[in-house]
Amino acid sequence: MPTYRIPTGELLRSLRPATYRQIVDLLAEPREHVSYREIARVCKVGGGTVKAIERAEAESIAERRARLLLKVTRVAERAWSTVEDKLDDANLAQATICAGIATEKMILLGGEPNLRLEISSLQPAIDIYAEFRTIQANIARVLQELPPTSELPPIEAEIVSSAGGAVSALQDRSAHPPAAD
Repeated sequence: MPTYRIPTGELLRSLRPATYRQIVDLLAEPREHVSYREIARVCKVGGGTVKAIERAEAESIAERRARLLLKVTRVAERAWSTVEDKLDDANLAQATICAGIATEKMILLGGEPNLRLEISSLQPAIDIYAEFRTIQANIARVLQELPPTSELPPIEAEIVSSAGGAVSALQDRSAHPPAAD
């Protein structure tokens, strides 16, 4: 029975150091932008290797993320100051886009929420549990009002087979044996 080794990333570090560094750099990116699966696909390694490198380089990745946050913050500040300087000029579209992207990266790297979801309804809130209890009480009341099953009259019904023939439920089948085919 073959024994599989547990991925640690050490072999990758010695055989393909550039790929190892690329994985560490990609792991420093916010997870919303680059997933483990995408890192594994781009770097042509297994998902277990990516996660093992993340565990081994956790402190290094945190330091890289902090450095990246500082760089992005500087870029955002410079871009916003450029936007301020170009407010009088007509062509400030590129500076605005750069400022927006840098600010979004800064928010993501800082771990701040980047999405706000508000739900407002014009209808008042409904207590569905109270409605459910009311329905249960109504069902219980109706069931109590029903007569006992011994007092119910017998029901005459027809059984319809899937072959299309109808047979009376009260008919004695032994008196009419099925026809031989």
